[in-house]
Amino acid sequence: MPSDQQAVVFIELTGALDNRAAEEFEHETAELFRSGSRFFVIGFERVDMMMSAGIRVLLELTRMLQGQQGGLLLYGLNARVRAVLSVTRLVDQFQIVVSKDDAMRAVAARRQSAEGCMGASPLARLVGQVLGSGRPTSAALLPAGGPKSALTVELARLLDGSDA
Repeated sequence: MPSDQQAVVFIELTGALDNRAAEEFEHETAELFRSGSRFFVIGFERVDMMMSAGIRVLLELTRMLQGQQGGLLLYGLNARVRAVLSVTRLVDQFQIVVSKDDAMRAVAARRQSAEGCMGASPLARLVGQVLGSGRPTSAALLPAGGPKSALTVELARLLDGSDA
């Protein structure tokens, strides 16, 4: 059973993501984040247009989630919304899939990957992150106490400037 932090929040936006809608969207996502949600899947299938305020909310949510082992997935971007993200050169800043079904598959794969990592040692999880498995990169995952190898100390120093 997933913890609250592993629960996925699905949000389906509609209409124009203008200043007013972006303010409401920001309030809702911030409240969900404060309550412990760390994985957001946001649907754009029924979004007519997105203004800079909507982009700002997505960037802020991404920033908040990065430090908390969270994730953001967007799906159903129409040509207009995709064009806005492309023109602003932000399209590569987000994980984007075509449909809600694709989003569900991506969420299931992430959960399966996370469950597979549950039994891994902290160092193995850290190495997985460094190699791109999506797990957090931090010396906090390194074993506490006891002797530390030169590799463990160097990884910790490189990743977050601590001395493991």
